[in-house]
Amino acid sequence: RALSAMWLLRSLAWALLSPVLATPLSRQENSLLKSLGLSAKPNPKNPVPVPPVLWRIFQKRKALPGPHEELDSCRVEELNVPGNIVRVFADQGTATPRSGLSPAP
Repeated sequence: RALSAMWLLRSLAWALLSPVLATPLSRQENSLLKSLGLSAKPNPKNPVPVPPVLWRIFQKRKALPGPHEELDSCRVEELNVPGNIVRVFADQGTATPRSGLSPAP
């Protein structure tokens, strides 16, 4: 049930945002996309699922008793890392050429 509700919310969000996403790109947006190796905004029709380990962490913390029991927000115990936000950047294995720089000899 929770998964279907999340799917519905994501679909609704994209339906509301699609007119905004269709607007022409600014020079700054074009530069950012170009530096990321993209020629256009990514199309979020099929959003990537949340990794299972992060979903379990979310569900576990959501199921904890009320506010009287506070978690240490400076640590993610499940992953043994500092911080309450875990960021994952997938390495695509490609280098982006930089203007004005020549390759090292």
